[in-house]
Amino acid sequence: MGKGIWVFAEQEEGKVRKVTFEILSEARKIADKKGEPLCAVSLGKDLSGVESQVAPYGADKVYLVEHESLGQYTSDGYAKALSDLIMKEQPSVVLFGATITGKDLSPKVAARVNAALTTDCTEIKLDESGNFCVRRPIYAGKVLADVGFQNTDIIMASIRPNVLIASEPDSSRTAEVEKVTPEISAEDI
Repeated sequence: MGKGIWVFAEQEEGKVRKVTFEILSEARKIADKKGEPLCAVSLGKDLSGVESQVAPYGADKVYLVEHESLGQYTSDGYAKALSDLIMKEQPSVVLFGATITGKDLSPKVAARVNAALTTDCTEIKLDESGNFCVRRPIYAGKVLADVGFQNTDIIMASIRPNVLIASEPDSSRTAEVEKVTPEISAEDI
């Protein structure tokens, strides 16, 4: 069993964004092929109900990172909380939606954990050797480039909304839930 594929489950007021379901659905296929667990990670103040939204799309485990200071999105607070958890658990892949929040958060987290990051991707897949890779447009979208990763312990990517297809949710599916209380102070935000 590998170290796991994580999807940042972006939510606002307890409602998970659609791009999260799209990424989870595609990442589920990759996790199955690699024999790794698929985890969703959500940050906020009151996250009850998030697990019931993400489990039907394939999450094996859900990290609920809750703190009073995470009630409102701040780059610094979210980056510290997520980076600390990534350093502790060491997932092999972390995926974000290429949303305003995802585009702001992913480079900060990647820098903190010394991870490779590719942004604005339109596809996630395994190459012929079974290694994780992404596809992203370059040259103003005229060319699609397949990007592989080498010499990095953690791979990160942000995926454009509406480019992956969310699977039909399986309402019988449940996920293990781990509540995490991050160490955040006012100075961290």
